[in-house]
Amino acid sequence: MSQPDIAPPKFTNQRISFKGNDSGAKRYEEIPELMSGKLQAQCQQAFRHYLQEGKRPLFVSSTITAQASLPVGDLPTIALNAAYALSTPCEDIAEILEFVESVCDSVGMGCLKHAQEFTRRISAANPVNPYRVFKQTPVKLWPRLDVAYAMLREGTLMKLAVIFDDGEMIQKCADHDPAGYVKALSLALAEVAYDPLSNARSWIDSPHSVTFQEIARRVNLQFNSIRSPLDSQYFLSRTRPDLAKGQGFMEGIFDIKSLRFDSTDHLLRHIPRYQQYLAVESESIGRGIQDLNILNNGNPERERLAVRLIEDMVGVGLTIEDIYFRYCKRMLTGEIMDLADGKGLQNAMVLDILDLSGRLDDVGDTERTISLALLKMADPDLVKMLAVTDVQLRTAFMATKDSRFLERLSGTALDKQIGVDLGL
Repeated sequence: MSQPDIAPPKFTNQRISFKGNDSGAKRYEEIPELMSGKLQAQCQQAFRHYLQEGKRPLFVSSTITAQASLPVGDLPTIALNAAYALSTPCEDIAEILEFVESVCDSVGMGCLKHAQEFTRRISAANPVNPYRVFKQTPVKLWPRLDVAYAMLREGTLMKLAVIFDDGEMIQKCADHDPAGYVKALSLALAEVAYDPLSNARSWIDSPHSVTFQEIARRVNLQFNSIRSPLDSQYFLSRTRPDLAKGQGFMEGIFDIKSLRFDSTDHLLRHIPRYQQYLAVESESIGRGIQDLNILNNGNPERERLAVRLIEDMVGVGLTIEDIYFRYCKRMLTGEIMDLADGKGLQNAMVLDILDLSGRLDDVGDTERTISLALLKMADPDLVKMLAVTDVQLRTAFMATKDSRFLERLSGTALDKQIGVDLGL
């Protein structure tokens, strides 16, 4: 008695969309078969079946469109199935890739690239699975796989390798691009919380395993997080080393952005070689102080950050007068030099700040904090000599907390200050 023929695995016409506004398309999370990996495995097995049967690529492309009741050679449908087949890890991924590529080429050289329309949505929903596909694919085939994904040329693979602290994947990235991987790795390391003991950092052959390219990127991120405090692209990320260990399909949604955390202070001062970099390139931090100086949001954490950045710059040799006039007052070099010819820069700075307590209603919270911090760093004898009026004495006390300034206040001013201290 003959055995009944077993129907070959079927391809699919289930489209995926971010907004669900395409005809017949659904969001990734609205398709249970995608969330579980069943649909991806189905498409992959369909390609595998025809590969093992020795079918010609054009026959397979025709089969895909016929099953979807679409015209022969319908490029989007073939690209869709290619995207699904290449988005779940498997042991024979190299053979699957080459066959999928040939099927796509049978209808047009741009077919596999068209798969990016779908792979970008898959990667956005859960980048772990495409990452594992790349990890299981021989490095020599990466450029061909990247036609469908663009994860390699856009730097996504290295970023994920660092987030997953995956030394094996970093080795593959280094094998793929021996000349450029250090730069890519440095920039990726700059976007995660600093960990001197991470596997990824061990691939950096520089003092303290920190390159100046990483420092420059971290400084830039700190500056941009000051300028755009609510923009999560400038937050740092936590790492998830556990995700480097899996090999099979990871079900569900995984938003890589969920690893980012609101990091007002990027703790640059704890990064080795930061001070060395800052001594040569201080402009970004200076502009960060400049932006902080105009804030009026009463955010204590940002005020503390401003003071720390000032301390960083003073620590590498910048003067408090230069910080004040160049960045807080935004004065040009010629203006600053003319001030130096006149009163002297520190005299001019101290006198300017000493008027602060008389115009508090016109000064933002962070500007006040910055000005008082700079005054506290000034020569105490100079502050003592220049503080004469009640306004100046109150400001000097606000900066230094030295009660001797209060003792020099007039009776009326002293009573008023006591009332302020008591919250009256």
